[in-house]
Amino acid sequence: MIAFSIIGILVFILIYFVIRSQTLQREMTQSRQAAKVSNKRLKDAYSSLVMVCTDLQNVYVDRVESAYKKRLISAEDYAVQSFIMKHFAQIVLDCFEKHRTVEEALKTAVRTAPEVTEQGVRDVMKKQPSHIRMAWVKNTPDGFMQACAQLTKQPLQAQTEPEKTASQN
Repeated sequence: MIAFSIIGILVFILIYFVIRSQTLQREMTQSRQAAKVSNKRLKDAYSSLVMVCTDLQNVYVDRVESAYKKRLISAEDYAVQSFIMKHFAQIVLDCFEKHRTVEEALKTAVRTAPEVTEQGVRDVMKKQPSHIRMAWVKNTPDGFMQACAQLTKQPLQAQTEPEKTASQN
């Protein structure tokens, strides 16, 4: 009698562990599937980020070129701004991929280009209006993007303002 009750208890324990292992296998399968879906979404988001950054880089480079051709920025400012805009996508992606600050990513980019120095970048940024400097000193990708957008837009806006006042008179 005692032997049957012990065997019965062991059978119940065995059934419990079999059901438990099946449940864990099901959860593991669901987790793998969720990881695959998340990984695909992450890859899609990353490729979209690369495309957007590259497109923004092209727009910013065109703006800097246009401002320089119209003599709205000096040759010194042009060299630094052109360098920053040509490395825009690299800097932003470096920040997101390697969890770097903008300063660290910019240092990495400056090492590859002997024509621009970190001090040259600082000097050009010191000349900028406060709203650009404030975005720049955030030292984050979003601050960097705001600063680049304003940096490339500002000379062209300054040119169109006198044209608007002249057309109003």
